[in-house]
Amino acid sequence: MGRRLFTRFLLAALLPIAGLAWYSHQVVGELLIDAAHHQLTRDGKAYGMSLVESLNRHAGRLDLSLEQSAGAVPDAVSGFSHMALEPHVVTAAMQDAPYRLRLTEGQAPELLRTLPGEQGRLAARVDAQTFWNNDFVPEHFCVFSTQREVLHCSPDMARLDGAVVPSASSTINQVVSEHRFRGTDYLLGFWHARYLPTLDSPGFVVMVATPKRLALENLTRFRLAFTAVVILAIALAAALAINQIRQQMEPLDRLQASARRLAAGELSARAHVAGADEFGQLGQAFDGMASNIERKFHMFELLSRLDRAILASSEREPVVETLLQGVGRAIPAARPGLVVVDEDGSGVLFAPAGGESPGLRRIALDAHEVSSLRVAGGGKEVDPDLLSPASREALGEAALSLLCVFPAYVGGRLDSLLLLGFAQAPQHLADIFQAGRSLADRVAIGASSIARERMLFKQAHYDSLTGLPNRHLLQDRMEQSIAHADRSGTSVALLFIDLDGFKQVNDSLGHSRGDSLLVEYAQRLRSRMRQSDTVARLGGDEFVVLVPGLARDTAYFTVDRMARDLSRILAEPFQLGDRQLVAPASIGIALYPENASSHEELLKMADEAMYESKRREIGDFCFYTSNISALTRERFELSQELREAVGGGQLLLHYQPKFHARTGRLAGAEALLRWQSPRRGLVMPGQFIDLLDEMGLGTWLGEWVLDRACAQMHEWDQQGYRAFPVSINFSPVQFERTPVPARVRTTLGKYRLSASRLEVEILESVAASELPRVREDIASLRDSGVRVALDDFGTGFSSLVHLTRVPADIIKLDRIFLSELCTDARQRALVEMIISMAKVLDLEVVAEGVETEQQRSVLPGMGCDLLQGYLLGRPVPPEEFAARWLSADAGAISGHV
Repeated sequence: MGRRLFTRFLLAALLPIAGLAWYSHQVVGELLIDAAHHQLTRDGKAYGMSLVESLNRHAGRLDLSLEQSAGAVPDAVSGFSHMALEPHVVTAAMQDAPYRLRLTEGQAPELLRTLPGEQGRLAARVDAQTFWNNDFVPEHFCVFSTQREVLHCSPDMARLDGAVVPSASSTINQVVSEHRFRGTDYLLGFWHARYLPTLDSPGFVVMVATPKRLALENLTRFRLAFTAVVILAIALAAALAINQIRQQMEPLDRLQASARRLAAGELSARAHVAGADEFGQLGQAFDGMASNIERKFHMFELLSRLDRAILASSEREPVVETLLQGVGRAIPAARPGLVVVDEDGSGVLFAPAGGESPGLRRIALDAHEVSSLRVAGGGKEVDPDLLSPASREALGEAALSLLCVFPAYVGGRLDSLLLLGFAQAPQHLADIFQAGRSLADRVAIGASSIARERMLFKQAHYDSLTGLPNRHLLQDRMEQSIAHADRSGTSVALLFIDLDGFKQVNDSLGHSRGDSLLVEYAQRLRSRMRQSDTVARLGGDEFVVLVPGLARDTAYFTVDRMARDLSRILAEPFQLGDRQLVAPASIGIALYPENASSHEELLKMADEAMYESKRREIGDFCFYTSNISALTRERFELSQELREAVGGGQLLLHYQPKFHARTGRLAGAEALLRWQSPRRGLVMPGQFIDLLDEMGLGTWLGEWVLDRACAQMHEWDQQGYRAFPVSINFSPVQFERTPVPARVRTTLGKYRLSASRLEVEILESVAASELPRVREDIASLRDSGVRVALDDFGTGFSSLVHLTRVPADIIKLDRIFLSELCTDARQRALVEMIISMAKVLDLEVVAEGVETEQQRSVLPGMGCDLLQGYLLGRPVPPEEFAARWLSADAGAISGHV
């Protein structure tokens, strides 16, 4: 450097005077041009920066307007001349930028803002007058896009061709040129506003011009001072030497400033010294060192954040999200993913959601794909093609050139695989492998910590024998259920279950058998509960069932059915090895808020109800009754009245006639149950049938209806009326719990009736039963001569499937098919199809629910055999039925019956 400086000094000092004069003239001219160039560059940069700042301010105003309008498109925003909503088009370059800058020739810039959801994007054009004219605007200028399109020019530069813009965008800020325009020579300076990341734009080019003659005005005065220049030649040489020294010292100044910024903690500090000399090499070495320090700092920061996430969370996903969101800064250009391996060898690939969307993407991997990624040791390069297309797309690049895999083991088992993909092979691959192994180790530590936390949580909140929630977890769920019940206006039920005689099991069979019995109890309880219910073990032989979200008006009935079901299930024998034993349980029930105001009271009331149940009867259940709601009391009173009705002869049968569709003559009757209550009057069966079943009187009721209907037919026979069949309804419970064919034969024989006088109506669910006994009983009834009818045909789910296999004689077409029979062509076609199908199967068709003259007139023509409904005859007591339909002058339809 010293030799170069000394040589230039000698050349400047010893040139002949003529050469010195010529040289001086040229140098002064060049200096003037260079000064003008520098001024043009500064002016262009100042004006360009003012335009960038203006765009940022306009983006801020648009953000504020969108925030104030809650995401809706505002009508107008200050600083914008036009706003419009466009379809949303996403490109890979737009994924990280909140805005996109659109530059159109001859127009002001447009800011494109993506709106949330499916609204599209907002195109807002900046007001040209206020945008192009500001305090930094030069006298002569033009603004071009990077494609050399003219965006705006000062009036005197109008119609300037964009070809004046240099093509080398990388050096555009250092290029200055001359151009002749409208007879005047101009010096042109350019400044490129590069890479506006927040606006998703490559930028624009600002050109500032000045007349060349103005830049060379001083050269004329220099000629006049030529003599003085010669005298000062030596001084000029010295000045040139000093200037050269300054130029050589500038890289050192940059290196010194960058070193100070780096020492102050600004990790992005770079010297950016160009050139191949010793200063350039020193600058490149400094920048490489700074980049390495920055990467390592971000790696340490990521490891620290992972440690905090592991300590703060008991779930895996927050740790995975922290890892994947931070890898990009610690390992530049890496496309990360984490494969969590399941017990069966399959896995789930987690990857960043991408763009502005937070969270993670999840891709399911089969066992084969996971197996292909398994590597030994601390990490390895694998073929990126081992990943499926969906997995490569999740990593953000369909064509990866390099894929590094780092395994994480927990307890000797492969827990997960850290994937680092690269579109291009990176430098410093050894450093990347070291960083990948460190991150995989942290993942293993996190997985081990989470597994340990889950184990501790399970030990603290679950029973070790049965796996059920313990008292602590039950209390937490009770508090949550009660809080939800207060918000939603629902009820919470608590069933306190205690095994009867459990001590004797332990004493006689041993504690191991007792433990097995408790496990069996837990399994039976869980099998009968909903997913939202909680089955817990308090300790010993005490279990609790928490049932939240019950409608308050039906809570009692719902829990009553549930308790009956549990009592039945728990009373069934348990098989413990080679021993079979019966161990019923007593159940106490309390409701919130009907019986208690807190979870402590709820548990206490259920416990008291359980002991009351033990006092009443072993294996029974009992509701807490100190604060029963009005609806519960009504249900209780209804059940008491029903018991009196059963014993006091208040139940009776009414009979509804059936008629031949074509002749209108009486074809039979259906026996229908009624309750003549002294207090409530005539009660329809829908209000008490279910309660009779819950009281255990369902089978008794079926046999009573059979006996009363046959007795009534016998009485009509004794009175001399003509014989006709009567149909009765049999419930599913009747077939499941009693020998129906034997009972029917016994009753018919008791009243000396032929089997053809009785019709048994069954539901589709009974006909579709897969129980061999039920199907055999139905076939046996028909073989004995009793006719079998499918009631409410077409409203179930399986009648067409089982119709050819069920030994039925009649199908009863439900009233739902007749509601729009005369007005809906589709319904009429459906009824015709059903009747035609029945005829093919040699089945008789009864249409029930005939309520209009149009229905009565249409059905015979469609092939229907019998009609039944309020239009033809309502259900009436047997005396009235005989007077109206069995007397000598009755028995046929005449007008409106």
